[in-house]
Amino acid sequence: MGVREKMALAAAVTAALCIASFFAGFLVGYGGGFSSGWSSGMKRAWDEAYGSGYLAGWAAGNSTGFSEGYAAGESEGYKSGYIQGARDAALAGGFSLRDPAYDEVVDFLRDSGVDRMTYDPAGIVCLEYAAALKNEAAERGLRCGIAIVYLEGGIRVLNCFSTIDRGLIYVEPQTDAIISLRLGDYYAGSKVVRIIIVW
Repeated sequence: MGVREKMALAAAVTAALCIASFFAGFLVGYGGGFSSGWSSGMKRAWDEAYGSGYLAGWAAGNSTGFSEGYAAGESEGYKSGYIQGARDAALAGGFSLRDPAYDEVVDFLRDSGVDRMTYDPAGIVCLEYAAALKNEAAERGLRCGIAIVYLEGGIRVLNCFSTIDRGLIYVEPQTDAIISLRLGDYYAGSKVVRIIIVW
């Protein structure tokens, strides 16, 4: 074999080795690097999409849905209850409540058993204390309101009386404490931002 043939054979072998090396490297890179990069990228994308997107979206949606549902339910419940209460009062011949004096409120609270009810977050909550105190006051002929106190940190439900000698007073139904309360005051560690009274 001549020098030319040997050189051509060497060039052909070198080309074949280069092509084989290229394909071997491509297959190793594709099989190892691409595959592991793909699965690593998919896992990271899923984790970030789930963590940032789904969980944040769920929290925002849950908060908005609760707020809107609470407002709609409160409004509709008040309207339905008011209408039913007016019908019941008309059928029963009505009743008359009067605003008490401050001392009458103190005497009434001393005799009331509402403050001795056992608090149970799964059963008896602050609204039920306020409703029970309002009902006891009505049985004694006293006009008593339910005060929904909106705080920066949540909502509290109290009672109130429009006394004939000292004006509007608020009562914590769980303790019978008579408290002074105005917008901007701090109650239960939070600032009072709104008060709604339902008589």
